[in-house]
Amino acid sequence: MNPLPQRTSSAAWVRGIAELFAAEGLPVQALCAQADIDLESLQHPHTRVDVDRVSRLWEAAAQHYDRPGLGLDRQLAARYGKLDLVATRWPRGRICSKASSTSTGTWH
Repeated sequence: MNPLPQRTSSAAWVRGIAELFAAEGLPVQALCAQADIDLESLQHPHTRVDVDRVSRLWEAAAQHYDRPGLGLDRQLAARYGKLDLVATRWPRGRICSKASSTSTGTWH
């Protein structure tokens, strides 16, 4: 049996989370350091971030923010959520994506 592939998030997605946290007034550099995420590497489009690190980033921000609803402000989520394209990589390397900016969406 083949081991499961490493689960990662795109740099663009994580950068959007960091930008959202900055808009909320959170100390992004400190939070990324706490989650072991290199903030500078998020500027490179092919960078991938382990999902466990992304989870640690959210958890650190939630502890610091100490207010329910972190990331749920509709305007901030729309601006920084990077939901204009959602994609996943299948184990054999095929990418499935859906452009959410269209009314019906198209899977590729």
